[in-house]
Amino acid sequence: MAQWIKRHVVNRVQDQWSSAIAKSQHNQVSLALVPVLRATNHDQEKLPDEAAVMEIIVGIGSQSRVRISRCVQMMMGRLSKTHSWVVALKCLILIHRCLCEGGFMFQDQISFHREICSGRNCLNMSNFKDKDSPLSWSASGWIRWYAGFVEKWIQTSRSLGLFFNCDVVREGRESDHIMTLPTANFVTEFMCLHEFLHEASMAMDSFVDHLLVKESLKLVMIVVGRAYEELQYRFKQIEPRISILTRSEAASLLQVCERLSSETMLLTHLFEVCSDVMESNVRFKEILITDYELLNLKSHLQSVL
Repeated sequence: MAQWIKRHVVNRVQDQWSSAIAKSQHNQVSLALVPVLRATNHDQEKLPDEAAVMEIIVGIGSQSRVRISRCVQMMMGRLSKTHSWVVALKCLILIHRCLCEGGFMFQDQISFHREICSGRNCLNMSNFKDKDSPLSWSASGWIRWYAGFVEKWIQTSRSLGLFFNCDVVREGRESDHIMTLPTANFVTEFMCLHEFLHEASMAMDSFVDHLLVKESLKLVMIVVGRAYEELQYRFKQIEPRISILTRSEAASLLQVCERLSSETMLLTHLFEVCSDVMESNVRFKEILITDYELLNLKSHLQSVL
């Protein structure tokens, strides 16, 4: 207990000292660093400071590409250097919200940041461990999973040529885009989205019952809802294309259909876990691909094989 109190005091002093130094610099770097420090402090009983988050997303996000790039460097630097699960998770939540709410320039700067533009392990959190307590140890597992999810989200968005997130609604234009896709590209996109959703369906394996983890899971499921919607758009276009599918393409799509039913059940459970803190649960139920639809499509695909 005494050790925990000591670390809590040290972390609090460290937060105050870092903010004081940043404020004293009075330059462009400090303008980005101060809100990042405020949003990612060591207080495990509070979510990232909303005023600081909005100062980054709205304030810095409305400025030049150079300032946004500096801000991204600050977030990535803080994430890579910390050994605290609280700071790491708040950094990931902040990065997630910048991707979702910060617009094209934040998406571009984070997706192609020089430290993360190559490889699967782009946020470099696969070895993260905070051994300070049983909670920090368990939360470290969630952080590793969550970082991998964000990485997969970035990579899938690159593959699709669009950044699917909670703020984008493009019903008509998206349907037109899918209808005009060459079949090979269509199948590739469908497989890519399924792989992303498969990763998301594993979230409960690392879930920890804590305020910060619940907040990050809520953000995860908002993105998952958009990804599932993208998959559903494409699912409706498979049957009209069956006559022009190759045997290999039909086999690939059939394999996805075989797995999609169980994965949809897992995703539905995750939405139910988040139902008390998010409003999109009803919307997710509206776009679910039913077992009947899956069985019907599987019978059509089997006729090609």
